[in-house]
Amino acid sequence: MTQHHYLIFVNTSEEGWIGIDAPYSEQFLDRMHSISRRRYNWDKKRWEIPIAIIPEARRVFADWKILGGAEEARNPDKPTSPPLASPATRSTVGTSTAATIRPGATIRPGATIRPGATIKADVATASAIPSSTTTLAPLKTKSLSVPPPSPKPPTATIQAPPNPQPQAPTTLPETDALRIELAMRARKYSIRTIKRYLAILKDFAAYSKKTPDKTIAADLTAYLSHLEKDRKASASTMNQAISAVKFALQTVYGYDAPCARRPKADRKLPGVLSKDEAMRLCKAPKNLKHRVALALAYSAGLRVSEIAKLRLGDIDIDRNVLLIRGGKGRKDRYTILAKTLATMITTYRDLYRPREWLLEGPDGTALSIRSLQAIFYKAREDAHIDKEVSIHSLRHSFATHLLEDGTDLRYIQTLLGHTSPKTTQIYTHVARRNVLRIRSPFDTEG
Repeated sequence: MTQHHYLIFVNTSEEGWIGIDAPYSEQFLDRMHSISRRRYNWDKKRWEIPIAIIPEARRVFADWKILGGAEEARNPDKPTSPPLASPATRSTVGTSTAATIRPGATIRPGATIRPGATIKADVATASAIPSSTTTLAPLKTKSLSVPPPSPKPPTATIQAPPNPQPQAPTTLPETDALRIELAMRARKYSIRTIKRYLAILKDFAAYSKKTPDKTIAADLTAYLSHLEKDRKASASTMNQAISAVKFALQTVYGYDAPCARRPKADRKLPGVLSKDEAMRLCKAPKNLKHRVALALAYSAGLRVSEIAKLRLGDIDIDRNVLLIRGGKGRKDRYTILAKTLATMITTYRDLYRPREWLLEGPDGTALSIRSLQAIFYKAREDAHIDKEVSIHSLRHSFATHLLEDGTDLRYIQTLLGHTSPKTTQIYTHVARRNVLRIRSPFDTEG
């Protein structure tokens, strides 16, 4: 089946330029690159050329169907160049503007006039030929003598600079980033997810030198390979990259997302501290506020973001419970408040007088996640703990120690705020309750 190609000329906001819209293809790009002057408008996603070279564009796309548009108004229906004269006439008149013809000269039919020649004639019976004449009447003449042209001085060839190619964006355009952010906010994505998706898409655009709407499956595959090979990214990071690209393509641009097989998730066991290590770490800071922050993570199993967002009104000392608002998945839940921690919080409130948030910075705002992480790493160093653990490991230790003490797995799931019991079951691989009953053959005497 024959494929029909077409293009449309459209108006632009800049005077003297006109836009060209056509279905994307390699053939279209190759022909656009052959036009002497052109540019690519990244905002409008189209090519633009000066109005003066529309005839050149017509010649380049001579076998394409031009559907009209703004180009019709700029080019009335008239020939783009004067019609050629007949062969007998072209031989004489085609260079008449470059030669000097004296009045009274007789021109023999079929004579060739060279550029720059001066014509002399002895017979003054011919009428002068104006430069605009396109036909010649036969004349009775004597032979015409035209002196040879003087040799032309050598001319230097000036190489025109190559026409700069449009540079691909090195990051996600601001307009596209705003569209993606608005779409995610409309779907109630968390601020952290929005920031993470935008960071991934900007990194993807910088790597592939393409905006997401120009992405093909090979681009996404190459980017995922780059993450795994060069950055040693985990499976969860690679899966998040796939989700970000798919969201931008399907939700914002309305395209089919390229098919990419998701990597199999890593099955790593959580890092856990012993009871002694956890208590040493929570008591290591000299600052009472820092001790309260670490105690919340271990005694109640809170995430670091939940510690930062804990308000004074969410603490019920009489009932020994904490209300966690807007946890992961925008879910509220209750968790336990240790009596020892309740006493620490009472002393802390009397000493620091926080106004809204339990843990406030010097300016009265909630303590940042970065600050809480720094508090943990300083306490880990002071407690001389060599394990590679983070502040989230205190939450893992909370669940593991409850399981080792015989707490039912369903209650632990509720306290942690897990939706699926499978998420909580991972602590069964860490808890030592059942493992302690097993005796190693190495300890058995032969």
